[in-house]
Amino acid sequence: MLHYDADSGLLEVDRNCQYSYDGEVQRKAQELGKPNLIRIEPRQDKFNFVIEGTGALPPEEIISQALGILQNKLELLKVRFTSFVRVQ
Repeated sequence: MLHYDADSGLLEVDRNCQYSYDGEVQRKAQELGKPNLIRIEPRQDKFNFVIEGTGALPPEEIISQALGILQNKLELLKVRFTSFVRVQ
């Protein structure tokens, strides 16, 4: 569940999508009189999410199509915003 990253010097959770933070470790450290024994922080350079599908499409295709839809919606928003600014 945990591994030591020699480059960063940190102990990291292997599969953080299966771990939920509940503060138990910090409470135990507090009970032991060592409140600063451990610090748990989210990584700022990673984002995990779960893709659920019916099996009709591979996960890569689901992501590719979703990003295409998002890109189209952002482009439409940009066009509408630009038009709105010109009217003002």
